[in-house]
Amino acid sequence: LKVAARSASLPYRNRTVAPADLGRELNVGSVLEGTVQRMGDRLRISAFLSDTSDGRELWSERYDRDASDIFALQDDIAASVVNSLRVTLSGLDHRAMVKRPTASVEAYQLYLRGRHLWNHRQAGSTQKAIQCFREALEIDPLYALPYAGLADAFASLGAYEYMRPIDAFPKATASAERALSLDATLAEAHTTLGVAQAHYAWDWRAGEQSYLEAIALNPRYALAHTYYALLLSATGRHERAADAIARAAEIDPISVPIITIKGYVAYYARRYDDAIHDYRIALDMDPSFGLAMVLLGYANLSRGQYDESIRVFRAIPSPRLTSIGGLGIALSLTGRTDEARALLAQMEGARTTEYISAFTLSQVHLGLGDRETALSLLESAVAERSYNLSFVASAQPFDSLRGEPRFAAVLKSIGLEHVPGALVRP
Repeated sequence: LKVAARSASLPYRNRTVAPADLGRELNVGSVLEGTVQRMGDRLRISAFLSDTSDGRELWSERYDRDASDIFALQDDIAASVVNSLRVTLSGLDHRAMVKRPTASVEAYQLYLRGRHLWNHRQAGSTQKAIQCFREALEIDPLYALPYAGLADAFASLGAYEYMRPIDAFPKATASAERALSLDATLAEAHTTLGVAQAHYAWDWRAGEQSYLEAIALNPRYALAHTYYALLLSATGRHERAADAIARAAEIDPISVPIITIKGYVAYYARRYDDAIHDYRIALDMDPSFGLAMVLLGYANLSRGQYDESIRVFRAIPSPRLTSIGGLGIALSLTGRTDEARALLAQMEGARTTEYISAFTLSQVHLGLGDRETALSLLESAVAERSYNLSFVASAQPFDSLRGEPRFAAVLKSIGLEHVPGALVRP
């Protein structure tokens, strides 16, 4: 039994969509729909299961319960769906279906709200997510999932440069380890521990093992496949990375972050047209998803379309200085060095009040032809443990440094000196 990721249903909320259309768009054979009404402490849930091939109703039921019975209600609905589909669950699957992670409905709701906020990948929403997870833990200190949520939130803050990696990733690691001490079967916590191991500690082998453990525990956890794809890409295994991200997209076909990372994987394999195609799909689905626009600018830059790259970077609403190092490169390569130096000065001046990684600054200096400063900044990025440094072995903007002993030393310090082509100038 394959079940589409829960987030796949979100775009269809408050919309009337025929089961056949849902089946085609999500590649599923049946659809569970329904309504939820809350009246004080009472819940009324109507649910029905339809076959997407012909619209035939397979099962329906209405439930009137106390809100405190929400977990029992979920179990009842899940069991009814399984029986209606004539699926036989293994003992492991059955235990997973009826698992109660907490006895508190309020803590559960706070956790779900935190996950929803985290999925926006913005600084403000991620901070709100952290607050939700902490409030859930105040209610139930032994609830493992909010610790996994905290781990994801801090890892995102470090990866997106909203927070210094040396501040963010130790908190992510501690939260993931606490989650696993409470529930060693949580794929979410194993996954985020892998992110910290690979992209902060640069222990690529340990990170890979954590991802594989997460996938073994929950093969349907799309983010485990997504982050595993990024590790494979960083370590030069581009074909396997493409397979891993394709698996994530199969599980969650309309996730904007996953579609964006699919483009990211193509970018590091130097399939720029494919990368641009994926970024545009992501932006068609969510024009406000800034990461896709930033990466689209870099893909155009690497393809040699400098004017288009500049246009994309300048179209980003309220761009963060940490995100537009590529703009400085593009300005330099089109002869607008005064504008590039002005941008660089603005970025360097802002470092007193916000985190702007040495890695980002190194790109602009490299575009201006200042190789020595670029190399010095890459060395500083090692000390900062910059997340983006993890992908330098395959990143096209650094091609001119391949063959430089200092660049080779940077790669060795982060465990990527053996990536094919990492030290060879194209």
